[in-house]
Amino acid sequence: LLLLFLIGLEIDVKELVRSSGVVVKGTLFIILSEALVGSMLIHYLFGYPWEISILVALSFATVGEAVLVPILEESRAVNTRIGRYIVGVGTLDDVIELATIVWVSTLVGGAAGHAGTKIWTYVLALCVLFFLTAAVRFLKRLHIDLRHGNLGAALPVAFFFLFLFVSVGSVADIEALAAILSGIAIRTFLPPEAIGRLLREVRAVTFGFFAPIFFFWVGVTTDMGALSAGAGLVFLVVVVTALVKVLATILASRGYLTLREALTAGVGLSVRFSTSIVVLKLLYDVGLIGQDVFSVMVGATAVFTFLVPILFSHMLRWSGEGAVTK
Repeated sequence: LLLLFLIGLEIDVKELVRSSGVVVKGTLFIILSEALVGSMLIHYLFGYPWEISILVALSFATVGEAVLVPILEESRAVNTRIGRYIVGVGTLDDVIELATIVWVSTLVGGAAGHAGTKIWTYVLALCVLFFLTAAVRFLKRLHIDLRHGNLGAALPVAFFFLFLFVSVGSVADIEALAAILSGIAIRTFLPPEAIGRLLREVRAVTFGFFAPIFFFWVGVTTDMGALSAGAGLVFLVVVVTALVKVLATILASRGYLTLREALTAGVGLSVRFSTSIVVLKLLYDVGLIGQDVFSVMVGATAVFTFLVPILFSHMLRWSGEGAVTK
């Protein structure tokens, strides 16, 4: 939930509106191209229905920009063409992540029995969540200490909203969607100077304590026997999806990035992180996917998470200063 809350907190609606056409088109083309090929792999290799195959592939295709931004900052490449393109795609793909969570929430809620308990319960919970998200922005008009420099209260206020939204979402088993919407809501409420500090504090709590426990839980759930038996499938998923991501990036960024820059950006955008694992775990826990696809996709995610940052940092230097826009 904290990982999803972070995604919502990082979604800057104003920045999304200002995004250039090349980034918007690039994001859609890159993510959807990989999702199309990935869904075919899952459907034909594992025999899952198209809906589940597309959902797993779509979540797997999203970008773990949280891994890339520190590398870009360390390499002083944030303000280069590569840096701006990667950050732009990573920001816009948060919208796809949100849509994916909405989709998976409906499936998880149905599998958990809420679809049969009366559809209006789900619809009502969804309406309340979106109403709360829209209504929170009007709290800016209140004279709260956060508006006057007392930024230390930002973290408890953020957790209050997280617990409030998740409590509403738990009525229809859509806690994942509720967590993202709470992050979006708190961003519209807080003054700009509090958002950066809140992000640092939430990241410290999440990645310093809860995320390691979550990924340990994922590791315990993963069947090493199934992973070993499916090593060839892991290799196939890694190679095919990486090639699609790189080729799609080259095609989508023509006229904006050079070939070297596009190759570097394509490798960087291949990194995976929290969202795909969260979606896989949600689907696995309610029995919508089995140990076979869960273990293979976790294995592929691990390969990308370990290899891509190393390769990407070297390729940033290889791409040279031609990426810098004076």
